[in-house]
Amino acid sequence: MLKECNVLLVDSEDAELGATGTMLSGHFQLRLANSGETALGLLEKQSFDVLCTNLKLPRRNGLQLLRLASGFHPQIASVLIADNREYWECCAPQERQGTFSLLFKPFTPDELISTIWRAMAMVNLKRALANNSQSREKPRRLEQLPPTPSDLVTP
Repeated sequence: MLKECNVLLVDSEDAELGATGTMLSGHFQLRLANSGETALGLLEKQSFDVLCTNLKLPRRNGLQLLRLASGFHPQIASVLIADNREYWECCAPQERQGTFSLLFKPFTPDELISTIWRAMAMVNLKRALANNSQSREKPRRLEQLPPTPSDLVTP
């Protein structure tokens, strides 16, 4: 049974993409992309809750993809998968902003699945906050307020 969480999984290595996709397919509504460009095409056409991408991608890295994805879908949550800590630590701190979660290989299926569910919980929180702020009544100007008893003059 698929859960109500749309995940876009991106990895340029077909074997990794297939293995990770198989790991996630029973838990989420899943789309796969084998490049950043393919992922961007899917993001233009469809809404996703979570973007799970490998850090190392050809042409643009996973961090760049995450930044572009948040332009399409500001409430999307991100999970970044890195092969090693050295490459991650070489990335400038400003590049690392906005990453919801970071997993280093190797990881267990349970680690990845629970990370995506935590990311989904963050998406739900962002949506609830956005809905709450939109539903609040805008403050009225003073002249629009009904008169108070002290404002009423009796003849």
